Amino acid sequence: MVHECCTDAEQFVICTEALRLLTRMYKSAVFFQSKGELQFGHVWCWAAELSGGFIKLLQAGFPPALVITMHFTVAAHLLREIWFVSSWGRLALNGICAALDGRLSIHTAWAIEQVATGSRSLMAGAVEDGQCLDMDRKKPM
Repeated sequence: MVHECCTDAEQFVICTEALRLLTRMYKSAVFFQSKGELQFGHVWCWAAELSGGFIKLLQAGFPPALVITMHFTVAAHLLREIWFVSSWGRLALNGICAALDGRLSIHTAWAIEQVATGSRSLMAGAVEDGQCLDMDRKKPM
């Protein structure tokens, strides 16, 4: 998805870095979830580490940034039992879906399904099988 949508080299680098951070966060979250110790900081570290460039792309409604953030909402939704997180993941996902207005639906289906079902079991598979994150693409020429 990043390869297909980021025609600008700077956008590609920014989005690829956000994906790298998201992958790292998911791996950590899976580890702590498996031990029954998943906490706020294990997931929200991703948002704290994002570059200013990614935030600008997100604010501009750049579709790849929205899709990347949508995949973050799945992990955030796992923390819905924490009172100050509550329904943030679901609400953010709904807002992103509205902003995308059907664009890139092939890349959003997994996140929508995960939040809709509240499933914790597919989280590990998303990282291991690459279902969630598209990290293996080459930089556009």
